[in-house]
Amino acid sequence: GPGDHARSAACFLTGAHPVKTAGSDINVGISVDQVAANAIGHLTALPSLELGCEPAMRSGACDSGYACAYSGNISWRTANQPNLKEIRPREVFERLFGMGPGRESARARAQRLQARRSILDFVGQDAQRLNTQLGQADQQRLEEYFDGVRALERRLEMIERVTIDPAAAEELGGLSINDLTPGAPADYREHVAMMSDLMVLAFRLDQTRIASFMLANEGSNRSFPYINVSEGHHHLSHHRGDEAMVDKIRRINRFQSSLLADVIKKLDAVPEGNGTLLDNTMLVWGSAISDGNRHNHDRLPVIVAGGSAAGFNLGQHIKVPDGTPMCNLYTGMLEKLTHGQLKTPFGDATGALAI
Repeated sequence: GPGDHARSAACFLTGAHPVKTAGSDINVGISVDQVAANAIGHLTALPSLELGCEPAMRSGACDSGYACAYSGNISWRTANQPNLKEIRPREVFERLFGMGPGRESARARAQRLQARRSILDFVGQDAQRLNTQLGQADQQRLEEYFDGVRALERRLEMIERVTIDPAAAEELGGLSINDLTPGAPADYREHVAMMSDLMVLAFRLDQTRIASFMLANEGSNRSFPYINVSEGHHHLSHHRGDEAMVDKIRRINRFQSSLLADVIKKLDAVPEGNGTLLDNTMLVWGSAISDGNRHNHDRLPVIVAGGSAAGFNLGQHIKVPDGTPMCNLYTGMLEKLTHGQLKTPFGDATGALAI
C-alpha cells in the first residue's frame, strides 16, 4: 500500500516493517547502528552519534497514515524509540568537547560562548606541555589538528552571528533571517560539510565509533538552486519519464554523490595506525528507494567504502541475487565489527554478505 517514504526510512537500518500508525504507538525495530552501539558503545564517551540536516520528527502523520517519526529518523534505540538526530553543528561540537564529569560546567560553557572564546583556550597549557614530549612529526600533526578545530569554531561563530544578527547575513549573500534554522547554516552545502566534519572529528577523537547521518528526511522537497534545480526533490522524483525532470534528478544524484566523495576524502586524510581513518571505518551510503518514480525497494543503490582494515575487498561491483535482504550486508558488518562475536542474522537477514 501507500506510505513508501515513511516505510523506507523506517526499515533502512532496521530491516523491519513499521506498524502503520499516525499516533504514539509507533513500532518498527532496533536499528543496526544501535545493535553495534550495544556491543561496543561502552568503549567511548558517546555510544553513538545521530546527525542530520532536517529536523527530527516524532509526532503527527506525514505519509499516508504513517507517523512522522518514521519519515524523520533512521536510528532506533528500541522498537518504539527513535534516536532523534541533531541538526545544529554547535550542539554537536559542544557534545564532543564539553560533556561528562570533570568537563566544562554549564556556567563556564555559557560564559565561554558569550565571550566567543575558543575551546582551545581552555586546553592551551595542556597542549603546550604535551607538545614538549612529542617528536617533530607528531608536533606538526597536533598543530594541524588544532588548526582544524579552530577553523571549525570560526565557521560556527559565523553561523551564530547570522542567526542573531540579520545584518550579518549580508556576508553570506544577503540571506533573510527567515531562511535560517537557528544554529544551522542556511546553505545546505555548508550544513552537510560541517556535520560531516564533526562526524569525522568525533571518530578522530574516539568520542564515538558509530554514527548515522541522514542527509534529508524522507519525502523532502528541498530545492537545489546552486545546481540550477529550483523544483523540489520529491516533486521531481515523480517524473513519469519527463526527460527534463529526469535530467534534474540526475543533477541531484550527482550532487549527493559528491557529498559522499567529500566524506570519503575527509576520512582518508586522517592518518591512523598503519593507514587512514577511512581504512578503519566501514561506511555505508544509500537509500531505501531505488527509483522514486516507481517507489520500488529492490536493487537499492548502495555504496560501501573504507573497511580495508577489516578485510573488505574494495573496488568491485557486487550484484547480489534478487531478493537479498539489505540486512545481509549489516550482518556481515556486525561480524567484522565484533570480530565474529555477533553472528546472529540481524533484522530479516538470511545470512552474512561477504564483502
